[in-house]
Amino acid sequence: MTILCSIVVYGLVGLNLINPFAWDTFKMKSFYFETVGGRLFNANFKPVGAYAGGEGVFWITESPRLLPFIEIEKYYDGSVMWDFRITEWEGEPVDQTKVLKSYILDEMIEKENKENKLDY
Repeated sequence: MTILCSIVVYGLVGLNLINPFAWDTFKMKSFYFETVGGRLFNANFKPVGAYAGGEGVFWITESPRLLPFIEIEKYYDGSVMWDFRITEWEGEPVDQTKVLKSYILDEMIEKENKENKLDY
């Protein structure tokens, strides 16, 4: 039984690695369970080719506190101008989680606050 299960698992992994579309997932940079303002966010960055007009595709999802395995897409940018895979910028180290948290604050939370604010 152990041998049969091992063959199935390694066979599926092998088939996934042979698939050319599976290799793109190795390029993806992900940030899981980043807390900003008491809310849980997940973010993913996938680099794109040279003709896409940006560094890559970037999307942010929010997870409810009680059900963290559910993700609700809150933000999507098909041509983000920042590469979340880099480790340094102009010789200085970059903390990508700080960049992500400021991105969430600026692009999502501040925009939600402006939309919810009613001026009479």
